This record gives sequence, C-alpha cells and structure tokens, in this order.
Amino acid sequence: MELSIINRLRIAAVMALGILVLGFFAWPLVSPADPMAAVTLYGGGIDIVAMALIVVLAFLIGAAAFFISYPLGYEIAPIAVPAGIAAVACRGGDMTSLIRLNNTLPGRQALYSALRWEGLFWLLVVAAGCIGVYAAMKFSKGKPGSQYSLGNDTKPLNIIASIIATVVAAILVIGLLARDVKMFDSLLGSVTGQPGAGQIGFAVFVAFGTGAFIAKKFFNVDYRYPAAASVLVPVFALTAYAKQDVLGYMIEHWPAAFYTRAICAILPVQMVSFAFLGAISGFWMSIKFDYWQKHAQ
Repeated sequence: MELSIINRLRIAAVMALGILVLGFFAWPLVSPADPMAAVTLYGGGIDIVAMALIVVLAFLIGAAAFFISYPLGYEIAPIAVPAGIAAVACRGGDMTSLIRLNNTLPGRQALYSALRWEGLFWLLVVAAGCIGVYAAMKFSKGKPGSQYSLGNDTKPLNIIASIIATVVAAILVIGLLARDVKMFDSLLGSVTGQPGAGQIGFAVFVAFGTGAFIAKKFFNVDYRYPAAASVLVPVFALTAYAKQDVLGYMIEHWPAAFYTRAICAILPVQMVSFAFLGAISGFWMSIKFDYWQKHAQ
C-alpha cells in the first residue's frame, strides 16, 4: 500500500502532461483578454470552438496518460486533466477580478447566476479525460491494475448519501480552511476577504478529500461521485449566501474583494479541478486506512 518510486514518477509524469498541455499549450484557448481577469465562460470568455477543442484535448490527454502510467493507467491517469485545469485556474485571476467588472446589483446577480452552473463544463472536461483513459484501456485490451479499483457500490441510496456527505463536508471544511482577513459586520456578523489561489486550492483539495474518504469508508462509493458533487457546492453557496438583499448590502458597504463567505470567492474552474484531485486522494487514503486497520489488528 506504499507508493513506490516508480509509481511516484508515473504520477508526476501524468500530472506534468496535463499541466503542459492544458496549462500552457492550450492556454490561448481559455486566457482572458485582460491578463489579470479570471478564466470563465461568463461573457463569452471562452467561445464554443475553444470549448470543443478543450474537451477533445482532455480526451487525448486521458488516453496518453493511460499509456504513460501503464500498468496502473486506470488508477493514475484520471488525475492528468484535473491537474491541467488546476494549472489553468492558477494562471488566471480570481473571483474579485470578475466582481470589479460587474459591481452593480444586476451585474452581480447575472454573474452569480451564470457561475452557479459553469462547473458543469469543467466537469465535462474532466469526464472527457476519464473517457479517454477508459477508451485507451479498452483499445489496449488492458484492465485495472489494482484490485481496489473494482467492486465499488452503485446502490442509488449510497451514491446519494455520499454526494450529500461530500457537499456538507466541502461547505464546512472550505469555511474553515479558505481564509483571508476577516472583518466584523453589524448585520452579517462578519465578512471575509478574497482568499489566495493557493489557499483556495488547499481548502478545496482537503474538503473533497474528506468527502471522498467518507464516501469510500462508509458507503463504499468511489471518487467519481464526490468529485461530481463539486458542481453542487457553488449552486448551494451562491444561492444561500448571495441573495439579492445581501448583495445590495455588500455593494453598498464593502469593497468588491469582500464576501459573506469564503466559499463564494471560489471560481468553478478552481472548485472542480482541485475537488477532483482531492477526491482521488481521499478515496485512496480510505483504502490505505482500511488496509492499515486490518494489518494493525
């Protein structure tokens, strides 16, 4: 259950592939006109042709990553695309850069309304990478290299319970870890500043790692469902913490870089990419924990 040096090199090579292709080679497809602006679909920041090319590239990256990490391609290769998307997220600006361009009540409402569902596109990109991994495995007539990749429960109630547990864990953990300056507010209790990209990445990674650990440990559900829950967290956060009266109050009393909750300062591209990486890690940590428990006894 320990990672060998060769497997660590496989992981590094697969992540490097995703980062190189999506974070650098494909950067012109997603880069905003303003170098300081955030990577987003909102306002036509990424056109339909670029979206299609990114999905195709993700598929090819997943397929190539399978062969790079063979015979553990099924286990390792899925991290290539989210690693690349995470690099894209880190190269772009933050949520505040979008707020400054839409700092009126109608502007913020339109922005948040669009961002609620933008995560679906980034999840599609990650899914294309996973399909590429699966297609490469079938093409090569290979199979999963680990017994732990098989036998996950697909009972609907377990899947639903794992998704709910992940969303709750994500909201709680991100609230604890994604921190910046916190200021007292007489109406809201407190507001928080825009967390840095590193802080956001760490918080989301740990949050969904926790969710995937719980999903595997208690519901025998693999990392795909906790990772997919990353699209639900912005929906909840931007609905619960960004209501019209609250937005109007924030615009009137606080600068654009302050939010009612830190979770409202996370872009969909940041949420999905780091969530997937965290979910995979949490899944394998749960397996390792069970292995350790059995052998310790």
